[in-house]
Amino acid sequence: MPDLTIKNAARSVLSEAGGSLSAMEITRRIADKGLFTFKVAQPKHVVLATLKRHSINSHSCSPSKQPCFREVDASSFELI
Repeated sequence: MPDLTIKNAARSVLSEAGGSLSAMEITRRIADKGLFTFKVAQPKHVVLATLKRHSINSHSCSPSKQPCFREVDASSFELI
């Protein structure tokens, strides 16, 4: 199966979870399911930046025009 984007992999994981998850848990589930191949030492940071960029109530230097996540607390996110 080809890699998804991090955004789409996170959407898939959150959809399956049916609720909010921490950035670390999202990262772990993406890796466990083979949805994205991380090529960095700290993939959680890449996932967290992606989640924040695509969240409606989170700070990002380059916010998405079409957010699909909501930051629930300091590092937990859910689908909108």
